Amino acid sequence: MTSEFTALESPLDAIRLIHKALRSRGAMVAQIAEQAGAESSLQAFRCAFDSWASGLLYFFEQEDALMSPAALEAESSRPGAKSVTQLEHGGLAHKVKREMAAANGRGHLELTEMLEEVLTVLNGEIQRTSIIQRTRQHLCQRVLSLRLALDDHLEDEETFLLPMLRRSMSEDRQREVVRRLLYDEESPEPHWIMNWVAEALTPGERQLLAGLELNATSAT
Repeated sequence: MTSEFTALESPLDAIRLIHKALRSRGAMVAQIAEQAGAESSLQAFRCAFDSWASGLLYFFEQEDALMSPAALEAESSRPGAKSVTQLEHGGLAHKVKREMAAANGRGHLELTEMLEEVLTVLNGEIQRTSIIQRTRQHLCQRVLSLRLALDDHLEDEETFLLPMLRRSMSEDRQREVVRRLLYDEESPEPHWIMNWVAEALTPGERQLLAGLELNATSAT
């Protein structure tokens, strides 16, 4: 499990806390699948998996909207923005920036397909009142594959994409991105995703998020 974060070097580093929550929720889903016995109901696994999948899909959608090549292109053209092309070698850095954003989106699609594969197993067993050994094995294998793929994806984001975005975004813009990730402005309960993340964090990490002063005015 990821160790506790004690500081954020920039507002955008709050995404690392989101990643911690995604990993923690995945570990919980895997544990439930592994511990399920032959007489166990699918209900506990389904509830945990649905919660994990809801968070994953929400963040994939928001990141695609905020970090797609088109969104980053618009960000670079904002008045006063610090573009990567200004900080590095123009044409090449610009091309790398777009490709990294596109690759991130492709990763989201691949992970979404893996989520759907787990749902296929669950829906195929919907009429059963207990988990048979074959079903439990399938769930464990698919959840393990999903967790490994997700971990690789999140590590790539943290190693390559986030440093690039930190260089190209002002701190105010970074706070705006984090706010949009943590508050679902289209939901009647905008705080649901912030609460979802916070449940997987330590009290100190929750304080780090509070210290960003995201000012989600629509999240009442």
